[in-house]
Amino acid sequence: MTPGIRRAIAALNLICCLLVVAAAQNTPEDPLLKALQEELQRSKQGLKLDGVQPPYFIQYNVSDTDTYVADSAFGALRSEQRAGARMVRVVVRVGDYRQDSFFGQGEGVVDIIVRENNVAALRQQLWWATDQAYKKAAEALSAKQAVLKQYEVQQAPDDFSRQDPVTQIDPLRELDLTRRDWPAVLNSISGLYRQDPETQSFDAWARFVRVNEYIVNTEGTTTRTGYTTYSLRMHGSTQAADGMRLGASQAYVEGQVTDLPTDDKLRSDAVELLATLKALRSAPLVDDEYRGPVLLSQRAAWPAIHNLVAENLLGRRPRPGVPARTTGAFANSLKSPVLPESISLLDDPNQEQFGGRHMLGHYVVDGEGVRPSPVHLVEKGVLTNYLMGRHPIRDFPASNGHGRGSVSSAPGPAIGNLIMSSTSTMSPGDLKKKLLEMCRARGLPYGYYVAAMGQRLAPTLLYKVRVADGHEEVVRGAEFAEFDTRSMRTGIVGVGNDFRVDNVPEPAPYSMVTPSILIDELVVKRTSATKEKLPSYPAPAPSTAK
Repeated sequence: MTPGIRRAIAALNLICCLLVVAAAQNTPEDPLLKALQEELQRSKQGLKLDGVQPPYFIQYNVSDTDTYVADSAFGALRSEQRAGARMVRVVVRVGDYRQDSFFGQGEGVVDIIVRENNVAALRQQLWWATDQAYKKAAEALSAKQAVLKQYEVQQAPDDFSRQDPVTQIDPLRELDLTRRDWPAVLNSISGLYRQDPETQSFDAWARFVRVNEYIVNTEGTTTRTGYTTYSLRMHGSTQAADGMRLGASQAYVEGQVTDLPTDDKLRSDAVELLATLKALRSAPLVDDEYRGPVLLSQRAAWPAIHNLVAENLLGRRPRPGVPARTTGAFANSLKSPVLPESISLLDDPNQEQFGGRHMLGHYVVDGEGVRPSPVHLVEKGVLTNYLMGRHPIRDFPASNGHGRGSVSSAPGPAIGNLIMSSTSTMSPGDLKKKLLEMCRARGLPYGYYVAAMGQRLAPTLLYKVRVADGHEEVVRGAEFAEFDTRSMRTGIVGVGNDFRVDNVPEPAPYSMVTPSILIDELVVKRTSATKEKLPSYPAPAPSTAK
């Protein structure tokens, strides 16, 4: 190597070092992160009680939130507030990865910590919470060992999985409240109640949240990640002549404020919502009982997939003494069919968009400091995997990066971006045709189309579809019977090509991609809900309520 080349390499190395130093100097120090790292290091070195083994693992999870909430009813602002908070969860584990103290009181200490970036104050609170968590962990380990002695457990999985340390320092996130006058937007929406004097309530609210999350632990993980959620919702209620209370709502959840609907779109949807309430009010009751095909829209399909399938794909460790692999309806269904052969389910938090829509379930590190992996949960109808955090279950010894939750509760397996796919799809129009063909073949005069459904799997907007001419008539007062996991496994006979994203902001943001689905047979019956008395005198005239 010639002297000239050596000098050039030396100069290049010097430039690189200077760039690194300059970058470090231009990165503002995060006092919260500094306090977490310093107190963790001190706890790692000095935390020890007489007669109790030192911790083998300590982790601090901090959630720093900024929340804006506004609420409007009947065209007037009811409340508006902005609040911030910082919460920490301190987990101290005594024992080892094979068997440790994570049990009962040993699942951590949660505290509200100062929002001011005062390192001394932050460390003082972290010290106290860590001390308390250590003492509780020592007690919990003894209690856990006493419980386990009652059972004969052979080859039980480890209590905690080993994972590689992660470093991820993202820019701090902030709320964007400057785009629109949100109280005015909400008032404009809720003020539309005047179009229907028999509307008993009509409100609109906004909930915008910014979260910056911190994780530091003794394995070497240091992360700072964040997200924002922007949620708008409108809701109205009315009563039918027989006293049945009826409601309808519309929600919008996005990760960026610019993705929310325009003012004109919101007003248009509010007018449509009022028309739905009016139609429900004069709609006939469903028949006493119907047994036959039911078509679920995308909006109605995702609660069904969530409640009956997704919630059973979580690798939750059963309580001591229970021999099952996990909890839920699919605890013993590994390698068995749980959906029709044409359907598969993938959970991939690394995916940021689907069909041009932002997915709220995108994240780069989970609540246990693990990078997420795509998980093929159901392949050609067969259950092949579970969503896992760091608490192993039989046959699944490691996390796949799906340990999530709020700081107030211990992280556990949760959905990220759950995406449904099918090898055989139909257009919504063809699905309706198939619904009518199935009804005709069974001698049924009509079938049912569920346009909207609540989280408790009760139709909130239901249409009777006439076989003779395809005419749709809204009906009210329905609920399902015998709607369970078997309905999903053997009952789905048609899948739409109209896949859409539904974002859910809490407790940990997630997204689901689902299409319309046609179910071979469901029982629809008249609800047993009690009716309420109608108002004793009319509401004030809209002209006096402006």
